[in-house]
Amino acid sequence: MTDDLHPARLMRSAGMWGVILALSVLFGLVLQRLHVPAAWILAAIIASALVAAVTHREIEQNRHYFTFVRSIIAVIAAQPIVESAPGDLLQFILPGIFATVVTLSIGVVGGLALHRTQPEISQESGILSMLAGGASLMPPLAKELGADVNFVLLTQYLRLLTVSISLPLLAPLMGLTHDVAGRTHPAPTVAGLVVLAVVLLVGEPLGKLLRLPAPAILGPMFLTVAIAWTVTALNVGDTATFSVTIPQPIRILAFMSIGWMAGGGLNMQALRRITRLLPAIFLFITVLMAGCAATAWVLSQWLSISFLDAYLATSPGGLETVLALSDEAQSGAVVAATQVIRVIGVLGIAGWLPQIIRAITRTRN
Repeated sequence: MTDDLHPARLMRSAGMWGVILALSVLFGLVLQRLHVPAAWILAAIIASALVAAVTHREIEQNRHYFTFVRSIIAVIAAQPIVESAPGDLLQFILPGIFATVVTLSIGVVGGLALHRTQPEISQESGILSMLAGGASLMPPLAKELGADVNFVLLTQYLRLLTVSISLPLLAPLMGLTHDVAGRTHPAPTVAGLVVLAVVLLVGEPLGKLLRLPAPAILGPMFLTVAIAWTVTALNVGDTATFSVTIPQPIRILAFMSIGWMAGGGLNMQALRRITRLLPAIFLFITVLMAGCAATAWVLSQWLSISFLDAYLATSPGGLETVLALSDEAQSGAVVAATQVIRVIGVLGIAGWLPQIIRAITRTRN
């Protein structure tokens, strides 16, 4: 019997998750009462981070369960795209490319500046730690480039955590009002639940088959949109009948799971090893967020959308939190469309990052 399946270990894990779930529900109800945006995500971040800090253990979710959760978030994020005509989405291609280029440029410049102010951090480690988007690709790239894998992984996590916590807190300052209750969702139908089951079962494997970046998100999202547009184009029935609606309890559980992923990765021992570097790291994360905010202002003027929608579209990471909050803010298709374009852009050039970083390093040297 492996250690993971040992009864005592399973009991401890079940007890720990019981505490996390209870705290998440308690904090979520309080934050909802206070009209805090993305209350369930923020509550789960706080609860899991507290347990991780007290137990000195990272909180890990089952890989298959987390894939399921990301697919749920993808289906939710697909709704504004489903409601848009395909031709209407073309207007987001150039803004999406613009946001991708700006975000990558800020990450490269920030990484080089981090190396300059903290010479013990190599240029490769600095750049990879500051690149927003495709965080899961950074550790293998760090190995290939000879960068500090642990530093890159920890800094990417701190960026994800900072963005995930700050988004719900900053949203009211950007125009999200307390009377916004989120997007209106029709009652689930039998046909809609069947479509949902198909999307959840087939979406991620289809994404892998098509070699999509982030297949657990883009696979279900694209499949949801494709089914909805096909029903509309073929006029095979009432669109509302086939509407994919996530039952509210599952939505809340999915939102909390995203928070557990962000907060549960808190590693106090790793943080202690880089305590001296934390001020510089958080400074450059703040600069990255400010740069994305400036990009958002440009997009808000370009597309005549609210600053909140534009910031969600350009947010430096925390994709699942962004997509969940955009649903609560009743954002249009711009958020999901621009984020998808940026994810594809960032992950699409990931294979070229080693050559790009080496070229930058040679030029600077």
